[in-house]
Amino acid sequence: MDLGNPKNTIEVIQKYNFAFQKKFGQNFLIDTHVLDKIISAAGMTKEDTVLEVGPGIGTMTQRLSQAAGQVIAVEIDTNLIPILKDTLQDCENVTVINEDILKIDIKKMAEEKGLDLVEISPNAQPPVCRIIDYSKFLYQLKKRQKEQKAKQVKVNVKEIRFGPQTDDHDYNFKLKHAKGFLEDGDKVKAYVFFKGRSILFKEQGEVLLLRFANDLEDYAKVDQMPILEGKRMTIQLSPKKKEASKKPATAGTPKPAAPAQKAEKPETGEE
Repeated sequence: MDLGNPKNTIEVIQKYNFAFQKKFGQNFLIDTHVLDKIISAAGMTKEDTVLEVGPGIGTMTQRLSQAAGQVIAVEIDTNLIPILKDTLQDCENVTVINEDILKIDIKKMAEEKGLDLVEISPNAQPPVCRIIDYSKFLYQLKKRQKEQKAKQVKVNVKEIRFGPQTDDHDYNFKLKHAKGFLEDGDKVKAYVFFKGRSILFKEQGEVLLLRFANDLEDYAKVDQMPILEGKRMTIQLSPKKKEASKKPATAGTPKPAAPAQKAEKPETGEE
């Protein structure tokens, strides 16, 4: 019996003459869309053991049974136990426990099944835990992290070194390289290295880096203005996003006039 159907839910409640109790806050789900969204959001697999608190008449439990490997349903209301035995009789992977969840040692329950109680989201209110094989959990976590890392776009940072008294020829040569790096999508970190007493020319180095950024304004945006760190003065640039080329507007464009049809000469009948 599919309890996602409101008609079946009413039939079960009437069959057992069940009365809702306010002290348990009983409110049974019957909307299949809500049920499906909850199952989808949980992201469970056949390797998971799910702990359901307050299964009611078993509406959600039926869905959990199809999605997970094992389901442990803890119900405090004794009057619901015979109903659950009826509605879940075809769910062989479901265990119903008539108990107050606050009095159950969940960690011990997990250990009895050869599993672990793992805290997934410690900062959530309340914290989210899963009953799983911890070694498998770590393996799957590392696998997901590896997949996410592979999907990340790798951004290279190219370094360009100047001296405080770089001549125009050397400057233009490095400027050309910087344009190429930025067009390839790389970041550029340019710096002026002050050797020995050349640190006295730090203002000259700052002017050079600002000129460098200004000459690249069509190619890059400034992430970090010139900053002196030890014997280096550094500026960092990121490539500008290329704007999508706009398609020429076609609205209002006059269409070529259709060629005028030649007037047909009237046929002259032969006498």
